[in-house]
Amino acid sequence: MSTFHQLKQFLILADVLHFGRAAGKMGISQAALSRTVGKLEEDLGFLLFDREDRHAVRLTEAGQDYARSCRRLLAEFSEAESAARRLAGGDVGDLEIQLAGQAGMCPEVIALLTKVHYSHPGIRLRLSSAGSVKNTLDALSRREIHAGVIPGDLPWPSVEGFVRQEIARYDEKIVLAIPEKHPVLSGQFPHGLQSSHFLIPGAAEKSEVTRFFFNYFTRQFRRAPVIAMEVTDSVCLQNLAAAGGGIGVLPAGDVLPVRGVVWKDLPLTLDRQIWLVSRAEEPSPVLKNLYDCLSRNR
Repeated sequence: MSTFHQLKQFLILADVLHFGRAAGKMGISQAALSRTVGKLEEDLGFLLFDREDRHAVRLTEAGQDYARSCRRLLAEFSEAESAARRLAGGDVGDLEIQLAGQAGMCPEVIALLTKVHYSHPGIRLRLSSAGSVKNTLDALSRREIHAGVIPGDLPWPSVEGFVRQEIARYDEKIVLAIPEKHPVLSGQFPHGLQSSHFLIPGAAEKSEVTRFFFNYFTRQFRRAPVIAMEVTDSVCLQNLAAAGGGIGVLPAGDVLPVRGVVWKDLPLTLDRQIWLVSRAEEPSPVLKNLYDCLSRNR
């Protein structure tokens, strides 16, 4: 069976058509090249060259056809090597990434993912969305995705088995969703808030928004706010506010065009972080390239 070493030497001789010059080009002796070509012809069972003299040769008709086939074969082999090298180096491949919560609405995240697309065209990002951070971490644990883009503070290090990298940071206002007929809108804002009932996105120890709001309210009015309901789903919270169930408290990024609500900004700003999270043992070189790219482009 012919080896790639033999084929490469054969093709160089087929191009040069001179044993001495071909051997010099390869840095081997003329005798060694002659032995390689002779062994190749013996294995094939036909002559590849007509020897015009001790040095000059010309291809036989079979040799010409064999040379064309060998060039195609070596070109395919070279492309296979390059493709495998790109894959091993993380330059090509698919990445399943899930955007948790409102991460997909963050302009900084969208800008970073767009940069990845243009700087690494061989990496194909498959993006999906999840309703909660827990859903994304569960999907990572089940190996359904390679990484998750997660907003807000994570309970680290209690979330074991994962690694994270901050990929974006931005400021976000806290806003109130006030029913359009609420009396606070006809009086002096924000003093009318002290007698209002509120819809909050979770207990103060669980929600950064709620914690900031509680601190603001107690500083303003020297008492804690009256909580009508804890509502973890922001869409439901805004619809409850529109129905008169209370004044909703939520981050500006969650605001939807809900009828029956008037939006008011509070003088509160959240320092938001966005994390790229993956399994600690994730071996994907494509994912490593993604981490590197996001670090460079921040």
